[in-house]
Amino acid sequence: MSSFSASCHASFGELLQGMLPDGSHFLVTLPIDLHSHASFTVSSGIAGLSVWPESSWKVLSGVTALLRRYGLPVQGQLRLQSDIPRGKGLASSTADLVASCRAVARHYDLSLDLEVLEATLRDIEPSDGVMYEGVVAYRHRQGRLLEELGPVPALTLVAVDEGGEIETLAHNARSLDYSESERDEYVELLAQVRHALQGGDVAGLGAVATRSALLNQRLLPKRWFDAMRSIAREIGAAGVVAAHSGTFLGIMIDAAGARHESQVQRAIALLEEMNLTPMVFRSLSRP
Repeated sequence: MSSFSASCHASFGELLQGMLPDGSHFLVTLPIDLHSHASFTVSSGIAGLSVWPESSWKVLSGVTALLRRYGLPVQGQLRLQSDIPRGKGLASSTADLVASCRAVARHYDLSLDLEVLEATLRDIEPSDGVMYEGVVAYRHRQGRLLEELGPVPALTLVAVDEGGEIETLAHNARSLDYSESERDEYVELLAQVRHALQGGDVAGLGAVATRSALLNQRLLPKRWFDAMRSIAREIGAAGVVAAHSGTFLGIMIDAAGARHESQVQRAIALLEEMNLTPMVFRSLSRP
């Protein structure tokens, strides 16, 4: 009996999330160094398909669909381990699904291209685009890539969790209304993200993330947004990034900057003075 393993990274909310003029919802990922890990085992003594933890019904549905797609027996054991907080807007569900499908594909030596993976996830829930290694613009409600934008710069995120959980399916079932001017602005903001990533402009990226977080305040307001933005300005950070459909807010700090360490420590200290509990995350790219 052999076990095959795979993983998938998380995304710290979104650098940008909104709606385009054609009415499609989209987001821009921010890959971070947290992961979901899945292991898949098949043996003669295993009947049916099981998943641990047992609450992972989305994984059970997705892997069942994948096995049936290839005409394989719906049989095996999947075990998930993750350091991604759940229900917080960090793409934990999508990461679980991607890691699980990858583990099954490795066991059966399947060529699991991204289109097949996206099609499998599309029937389960809106997906966060974390099946791509770099920063991508993604139509999450359609489960389709909009554009690959490039590698994520080296960032440190000093974050707070505002508490509670947001269920992905319920949130994305909401009818979110964007004005024509807002849709036009999201086109411009997407262009700014593209330009910032191409030029390594962390400050420009932070400005877009902050604006997107502000626009999202009327949809899913964060009570600490103004305070976090004020701290970001005080320490000279790039900006503030939000989990648009979650509970996290983060201060974006250029990890390659000369003042990086002092900025991180000052942000932590200021948040602790507010009786908050800061958490520190890193982007996948590091200096």
